Amino acid sequence: MTHAITPSPLYAGWQRLLADEASRRPGPPLFPRDAAAKLGVSEGELLASACGGQGSVRLQGDPADLLSRLAGSEATVIVRNEAAIVERTCIWSHQGGAVLTGPGSRLDLDAVGIGLVLAVEQESGPAGFRRSLQFFDRSGRAICKCFGIDSAVLSEIRSAHTHADQGCVGIVQAGWRPASPPAAAEIQPGSAIDIALAEAAADGVPRHLRVGNGVATLEVTQRIQRVVPMHGFLNILDPGLDVHLRPELCSSQGRDATTGAQRYGVGHDGIAISRRDQA
Repeated sequence: MTHAITPSPLYAGWQRLLADEASRRPGPPLFPRDAAAKLGVSEGELLASACGGQGSVRLQGDPADLLSRLAGSEATVIVRNEAAIVERTCIWSHQGGAVLTGPGSRLDLDAVGIGLVLAVEQESGPAGFRRSLQFFDRSGRAICKCFGIDSAVLSEIRSAHTHADQGCVGIVQAGWRPASPPAAAEIQPGSAIDIALAEAAADGVPRHLRVGNGVATLEVTQRIQRVVPMHGFLNILDPGLDVHLRPELCSSQGRDATTGAQRYGVGHDGIAISRRDQA
């Protein structure tokens, strides 16, 4: 039996913040990540406060089964860390386990590190609703989001996986972090990620990109065509692929300890890049 709840004080505070921001500046509402930072909570806690009829549904079950329900459909999969965000849109296949693959793409989730999964349906103006499946680690940090999910698919997921407790009390472990990755070799401060991407756009050779956060990893192999600095980010804006990098956090260069690819960033934060024939 699923127990509905009345809106929480956190949800009410979120709505007040959105109303206040809307009255002071035009444009789209605050992203949940930014609103959570202003309210001093994790993004997972904030979105979970909308459980019980306000747009979020807490899910349970094996992440592999959740991902399997996306097989054969188009979705935008997003994986981020503090230095890099990669967004891949394609038709996905399920390969068993917590793995999705698509043309030149692979998503891997480590089920051990997942603390919260939400089905989220948010109003999006004239576009209707944005439907997504969102995974958070044990601290409530967003580690993977799947957007553009068909309403029938999301309804099927909710029917099969809705958690009995929609109160979402005590869902996060403050301060939890995934284990540190093996240290990259040959760390060299001051390397230029912008030069690496400019070269990739110029030579026409596909690049293998790998972004992870200790729980989720998204790998994409594709030719890079359009590199655009904008709003403090260095962006790849190509068909089916958006990448957003914070250059100041990608300024250390070394060899990725897992793949041997050239890596920009430190620890889990950053991106590994190699030519396709080196991936």
